[in-house]
Amino acid sequence: MPDNEAKTKSESDGTVPAGDLNPRFGNPMFFIVGSLACFGIGCYGMRFHAPVIMIGIATGSAWVLSFMLATIGVVTCSVRWRKLSLAGKIKAYLLMAILLLLTYVLAVFGLTGCWIIETAPAGKRVASDVLMDRQFMTDTVLPAVKDEAVQRAFRESLGKLDRQIAEFQDFMRQVETGKIKVTKGYMGLWQSVFKQNSCSFRAHYRDKTAPVTDFTKRETRSSNKLIWTFWFHANGHLKVVMTPDCGFNFDETGKMTVYWFSSVRGKHELYIQPDGAVMSRFYAHQS
Repeated sequence: MPDNEAKTKSESDGTVPAGDLNPRFGNPMFFIVGSLACFGIGCYGMRFHAPVIMIGIATGSAWVLSFMLATIGVVTCSVRWRKLSLAGKIKAYLLMAILLLLTYVLAVFGLTGCWIIETAPAGKRVASDVLMDRQFMTDTVLPAVKDEAVQRAFRESLGKLDRQIAEFQDFMRQVETGKIKVTKGYMGLWQSVFKQNSCSFRAHYRDKTAPVTDFTKRETRSSNKLIWTFWFHANGHLKVVMTPDCGFNFDETGKMTVYWFSSVRGKHELYIQPDGAVMSRFYAHQS
């Protein structure tokens, strides 16, 4: 009976008891989950040094903030808000202030966490300074190729490979001296990243002090288009070299086993035996 009398009294004088607060700005868990999402995605984006994701985080945080401010406006202008008692209004303001502060604190921690990047000590990161048996390719394989067009393409690919190896070795020398850092990325992946003009270079490692496992050069202006990539055997010799129009495979001793390239007519493949014998295949483009 006293509760019913209190409810009748509050309805008659246009107020709502503080304990009956049920503001319209939604479940507080929405803002907590949103804040945690900002924190997690912020760490994810920064570990990868991804400006696009950083912009997404800023946009997401602004969206959460604007939603909260808009909700406060709706709440304070609503009929129910005007009927709240003074204690109820104070309680609602405090709750919304706490949620707003929590959102900002977690967002700041998420953005700050991206700069706390674990780095590895500088050191040599190649298991072998000799990446392949170049003499086998020029003295044994090249003379065995009888088709002049294929031989010409093979020479051009070898020239490109020499320039790619020079870029790779220059990159790894900078890693060895500490000019290019080795950092721990997402999911514990150790990597080195360097951007120059319109290209990006990235090397991956098995662990904090292990040799390089793969190395990639991409064109950043064309949707991260692949320029070329290296994969390595555990002993440091090249395993796979791939570009958009040609590629090489090597065994663990550094000898080439496969070469392929694409032309306007189709795809050419060379399979090289240990003694240097060459088997050629051609796959014409289908019209």
